Amino acid sequence: MEAHIHKSPGLRNDLLVVIPRAEIEDVLFHIANRDRLRQLPGLQRHVARDPQHSDELASCKMPVEEHLRRLSVGGHTLLDCEGKPKRRMIAIGCRNVGNNHGFVAWQKDQDPKLFHVWGEPLNYPYYSCLTKHQTGFSVRALRFQGESVLEGGTDISEEVTWCVYANWVLRNGKVVSVEDIIEQFFDIHHVLAYVRELDVGRRIEAEIFEGYPERFRENALRALREKGVPRNRFLHGCLGLSEDNIYVLQREGTIEEMAHWLREAGARDGLILENGGSPACWAWWPYPKGGFLFTAPDYRPNATAVIAFVLKGPVNTDLPTGSVSFSVV
Repeated sequence: MEAHIHKSPGLRNDLLVVIPRAEIEDVLFHIANRDRLRQLPGLQRHVARDPQHSDELASCKMPVEEHLRRLSVGGHTLLDCEGKPKRRMIAIGCRNVGNNHGFVAWQKDQDPKLFHVWGEPLNYPYYSCLTKHQTGFSVRALRFQGESVLEGGTDISEEVTWCVYANWVLRNGKVVSVEDIIEQFFDIHHVLAYVRELDVGRRIEAEIFEGYPERFRENALRALREKGVPRNRFLHGCLGLSEDNIYVLQREGTIEEMAHWLREAGARDGLILENGGSPACWAWWPYPKGGFLFTAPDYRPNATAVIAFVLKGPVNTDLPTGSVSFSVV
């Protein structure tokens, strides 16, 4: 495994972690307070926000460590009673889940299996999903029918453990233009640059969401192509996949830049999982109980959903004291 961290305040602040698939024992997914989140509308961007809903949404979220406490492999927990890692693992957020329209998830061991926020249009022709299945871990174009998962016209529910939608920005080695998928960014501020706190920004956003969801794509493209709303460069949390490796990329850029950097790192497919103050990467080895390799400058500690990569091999975090930083495998 490799971890590349750049921290130059005001210039560059990003992370790339490369995890060989051969090192991965399991990939786990957890949604905080799932039943409560299903009853809430997420972050209301297309209508005026209800402060009560926003407060309830915030109360559902939990720190990454609490997510990890609730996960296990083969009946064995990931953290001990003191919160120390019992397994080698890397954890990242998947925080558009529970917050934004489009970000649905399906979990075989939950009831109901399909997760989405209240009021979700469920209007995508298919969902590009990070998918944990019997033969591995991949990006697949899926549909949901009742409690079933479909790929094309085939019911694949039996082979899927869990899957979660994310923005497919690198597809089969090709960088996807944001114009092709702009309607999949419910928080359009991640694509277009305007200031919500100013009158002009509020007008831009109101025009984009007029007639939502039917006219959302049309309005967003009009803002981009005809009204001259500039592109935004945002901090994004991404996951890339190749035949041999998994790539965690957390960096500031446009949608296309993120896809380009994932491809440059070696990924064949790439997804955006979260944005803004959400991206962070937690690892098992920082002393004494694991900790963050990277966080957004304005990091939001509590998360709606987390993905954990559990790696093979024993863990040892009881390091000897001294002035030298010891390496642990």
